[in-house]
Amino acid sequence: MNRIVPNSYQKPNLYTDKLMRFLTGDEWKTLDYALRRTFGFQREMDRISVSQFMNGNGRLDGDGVPVEFGTGLSREAQIRALNELMRFGILVEVSPNNTQNHGRLWKLQLEESELRFDLIQER
Repeated sequence: MNRIVPNSYQKPNLYTDKLMRFLTGDEWKTLDYALRRTFGFQREMDRISVSQFMNGNGRLDGDGVPVEFGTGLSREAQIRALNELMRFGILVEVSPNNTQNHGRLWKLQLEESELRFDLIQER
């Protein structure tokens, strides 16, 4: 049996086992979108704008249908989810938005010791 299923992406067990219970639905959707945009494309980091998190990357398939739809969150909810994920150390901003307005460069924290479980659990 293959270890990786075609047309899929992996999620670290740490996120499901230790974080899912404590994250809001908006935060979980945002984390999952970041996972898809990074690990789903075999990247450690990716530039993702707030609007891309919300609405997807805007690309269309051959029939003119969007290939992705993003989280579907409002701008306010999306920014709140991003801020909380950063505060908890789950999502790390590597660099700010670039001059082409492609969004901030994000990476996911994979070191359990770097996560702020104290903040996550006290909320």
